[in-house]
Amino acid sequence: GVFLVGDTEIGAFDHLTVEIAETLAATAEAALDRAEQSQTLREQQRESKIQAQRLEQVHRINNKIRRIVRTLVTADSREEITQQVCDALTALETFDLVWIGEPDLSVNEIHVSAQSGSTSQYLESIPLDLDTENQQPSVRSIQRRETISEPNLATAPYDQEWRNKALLFDFRSVISVPLVHNEILYGALTIYSRQPSNFDALSESVLSELGELVAYALNSVNQRNALLRD
Repeated sequence: GVFLVGDTEIGAFDHLTVEIAETLAATAEAALDRAEQSQTLREQQRESKIQAQRLEQVHRINNKIRRIVRTLVTADSREEITQQVCDALTALETFDLVWIGEPDLSVNEIHVSAQSGSTSQYLESIPLDLDTENQQPSVRSIQRRETISEPNLATAPYDQEWRNKALLFDFRSVISVPLVHNEILYGALTIYSRQPSNFDALSESVLSELGELVAYALNSVNQRNALLRD
């Protein structure tokens, strides 16, 4: 910036005054440099802390997934698979509502096959129809067969009923993962959190792989049940 000194008299600034002004300007410049360096350091420390927290969360998710895999191997029914997955994920402190929905084309809606969390009433308050106008994450995930993530609901436009309802239940971020195996869609796994930006790229990758595992397990149970019926 500029350090500006003015006076109403002509010739008011002698050499001493100029030196003092230059000294003050240099002092201000040094102070601003230190403040900028301190701010940069604080931002770096904050970013490091956030990154460490994210890595810790991914580590906890991975540990939980290893336990889920053991459950998937021994599960005897679709209901057991979906409910065990939801229960296991809500055991993580940062996941407040976990549910799995299956598309029911006969009524063009998503059927809630399993859910876990203290705020499951939220699902009763939002539309679950599969119309293209419905922008609810699980609907988009099923329609597009891709992972849908909303990192911060509080800063997004409030033009959707599901988003307004989510904020009323104090949810701040959400991710929905399609359950697809061999191009067969089994539904979507959707997770809500009261923490903003809770699903970064690393968490999204891990949860997407979990979605593939769940879909594989559902496919295996279907095949086993078909063989037993035969």
